[in-house]
Amino acid sequence: MSFPAGPAVNCKRSKAGGCVGSLFIACYLRALPALASAVQIPAQTPAAATTERTGTPGIVSTGATRHTSSNGTASLHGEPRDPRPGQLALTVGVPQFRGEFLRGELTVDLRYGYKLWWLVPYVAGGFRQVRLDPLDWPWMARDKKLRAWHATLGVRIELPASQKLLPFLGIAIERTQWSYTEDSTSYCHESYYPDSWRCYQSPDHKFGTAIKPQFGFLYKPEPSLTLEFWVEYVRVDAPEMFTRTFTFVHPALGLAWHH
Repeated sequence: MSFPAGPAVNCKRSKAGGCVGSLFIACYLRALPALASAVQIPAQTPAAATTERTGTPGIVSTGATRHTSSNGTASLHGEPRDPRPGQLALTVGVPQFRGEFLRGELTVDLRYGYKLWWLVPYVAGGFRQVRLDPLDWPWMARDKKLRAWHATLGVRIELPASQKLLPFLGIAIERTQWSYTEDSTSYCHESYYPDSWRCYQSPDHKFGTAIKPQFGFLYKPEPSLTLEFWVEYVRVDAPEMFTRTFTFVHPALGLAWHH
């Protein structure tokens, strides 16, 4: 036969339970920081985050991409600069005059340009020689020449269609010194002298200007070697040499060294 526990026994049991509960709460509170640190994702330091994005400690990576070419020239926005920006070209052409009094013979140009991404400003100089049409000039003038030394300042826009083919558009201004190989005063009269010419005494050089839009393409069989094919439309204004403005078309080809 069992008897109910007395007040003293109940007190001892309640104290023991309270001690066990207190011990459990204390252990839980002590283990809570360790549990939180184990569950929490460790925060990245700026140096670690930078190292993860760029591979280099302490360097912050930006949204722009930087490209470095073989010669150390760098650019932004995914457009690397040409490793050979210098262009030295020698071209020859035959001017085609629209009038009936002149026949183009030869044009020689030496050009130097410097490429800035797609833009190529350049300077050029050369020589042009024109033959007089034998059907429209008197016999005494048929073996004479019209000559011009010219200096050109221009710019091109080269559009890379492929690694070897680059079409381009350009515009240039030419300063020309015109001369004729003989005095024209001996046959300078209305009966047979062309209306676009003035009476001229050799070697009295006359200056003029010309505007030259052009288009063409470059073919690069090698990185440092380029073949040039282009056509330009030349509008000449030399009031001391000619009585009116005249135009001609100038097809040309050349060889360029890129460096």
